[in-house]
Amino acid sequence: MKREVQKGKIEFDEQFSLERENRIRERVKERIRERDNTPYINYKVIYISCAAVLLFGLVVSLSFVSPSMASVVSKIPFLNELMEKEDSIGVDSIGDLLIHELKEENFKVSQGTNINFREKTIYVGIEGTNEYYQKNQKDIIEKSNSILDAHGLGAYTVEVTNPQVEQEPYDDGITEEMQKKYDDYEKRSLGLSEKIMSELNEQNYQVQSADVRINDKERFISLEIPVSETRIEEIKNFVRKVAEEKESGEFKIKVYTFDPIREEAQVRWSPVIDTLTEGLIGKRELKVELVGFTFYSDPYTLSVDTSIDKSNPNASMLANEIEDEMNTFINSKEIKKVVNGDEYQIVVKSKDGKKIN
Repeated sequence: MKREVQKGKIEFDEQFSLERENRIRERVKERIRERDNTPYINYKVIYISCAAVLLFGLVVSLSFVSPSMASVVSKIPFLNELMEKEDSIGVDSIGDLLIHELKEENFKVSQGTNINFREKTIYVGIEGTNEYYQKNQKDIIEKSNSILDAHGLGAYTVEVTNPQVEQEPYDDGITEEMQKKYDDYEKRSLGLSEKIMSELNEQNYQVQSADVRINDKERFISLEIPVSETRIEEIKNFVRKVAEEKESGEFKIKVYTFDPIREEAQVRWSPVIDTLTEGLIGKRELKVELVGFTFYSDPYTLSVDTSIDKSNPNASMLANEIEDEMNTFINSKEIKKVVNGDEYQIVVKSKDGKKIN
């Protein structure tokens, strides 16, 4: 297994360099961002630390990907048309496309947008004054909805935010004395984490990370260990000894195992999932609510939550249409290189969570 993991890593390093990842992301560009990284991006309920988790691929649209993929998705009309438009003006996502077209109408909107995929809402910021916001908010929303409809993404709605409005100062109730204590806890936690990793590396243990929490309520250490490392109890005992030599009190230690080969697959697939998500959720007639994925199943599983009622006589037809759209995209020439022969299955669910495809 160790040799297999190493082989997977070597192939990943050789075939999927950062440059290639960026290139793929630029090509894949189409829909599903996001990104991730904020409340809007993600439903990727990705348990990044412990890879044994079901990752729900919802993403935020802060930075995403694009170039000329016309040939790649020529069989996906609504994505194809949108991509061609984005490529023609040099933008990377539906958020960027929306901002570009609003600016062409001379609206004073901020660069970049946030997307809440759960609510299917795109948030557009205003650069003008509060007076400008009050005067133009309605027109911006109407124009935005018109732009989205024209690109086949009518499932999204738009809200306009005004950063010029002063926010009430937030009082978190933390006194100066409390903050000093929290800062000390953080310093000690980071110091112990670094100490543990240094000692583990010296002993040639395979441990990805050692996260430490020291505070009033607990002494806790979480370890990320690849499935190829079998000396789990030995590592736990070693870590406990290192920790208790540096810090007083007994530590609780929890181990999370991960599979580097599956993690590598997740990295490769991420821009593909992103693209599918943004497009499928935006297409009103497909009734897609969320796109999720897990690489800890055999085969890998892409799950699509919809608002389709299972009793709907057209439920199966809609589910098959969604599956066909996804398969067409995934099996297109360029994306095939990313998928790299991975076996996968698509599960489309009704609004009550039942499989309908």
